[in-house]
Amino acid sequence: MKLDLYYLDDVEPFIKQVKAKCLEKGVSISQVILYFFRTYMEEDIYVPTDEPRDALALKVIALFKEICPNWKVPDISEQLLNKIVKALEKVRKGPDWWETLFRKAVAIPWKDWQPDFFWLLDQDNHFKLLSGRYDFMIAQRDHEKHVEERRKLREAEKAEKERLKKEEAERKSKEKAEQARIKQEKADQKAKEKEEKERLKHPKAAEAKDKTEEEEKARKEKEELWAKQRQEPYWSDVAYMDKEGRDIGGWIYPNDWTEEQQLDWEEKH
Repeated sequence: MKLDLYYLDDVEPFIKQVKAKCLEKGVSISQVILYFFRTYMEEDIYVPTDEPRDALALKVIALFKEICPNWKVPDISEQLLNKIVKALEKVRKGPDWWETLFRKAVAIPWKDWQPDFFWLLDQDNHFKLLSGRYDFMIAQRDHEKHVEERRKLREAEKAEKERLKKEEAERKSKEKAEQARIKQEKADQKAKEKEEKERLKHPKAAEAKDKTEEEEKARKEKEELWAKQRQEPYWSDVAYMDKEGRDIGGWIYPNDWTEEQQLDWEEKH
């Protein structure tokens, strides 16, 4: 089978060099082409298309914007396009390779410093990224995340233990208070029953005791009323006396109240 080779005029000098090299090595150009065909099929070799270099450079920028949307995107200029074209010629890799590079860069949790687009164009930096030199940052972030998750879990477990402990203490306290209440009720009931027996045995003494208790109760209520009246105003039907000696009702205020307090009280009441 015959293999014809067609090429543009502008690459004719290069083709002549290839033919001279093949003649020097004693191989035909067809053998060399077939060898590279096989290599192209078996290995991941990128062959640039006939698309203009500037168009390829713009595609790289668009890919960078898509994958790294929060990173600063440089202004498109002739200088930038030339740098991208040179980077493309050096690495000889296709869009998939550049996508891997950008995704690797954006996945790293940069701290005090973050690379920019120009840094990513450098071939030495390609090796640093893809060889895993900065992967320790990912491991460190994951470790810190794990430590934080463990800390929160321990705090939650501690809080849960404290809650259960508090609930148990409250339960025991309620049980104790309930037992004390029941005990007191029984004691009160016994005292009441004993008092009732004494009342039946000595009715006059019981009547005198009831009278004394009622008087004591009335006295305490009166004292409480006086104490309350000393703290806030109260209405009295005999607060004042007019010129003719008649009693006039009014508010009786505490001695330390100001005139403003008295006016405010009367407006509300």
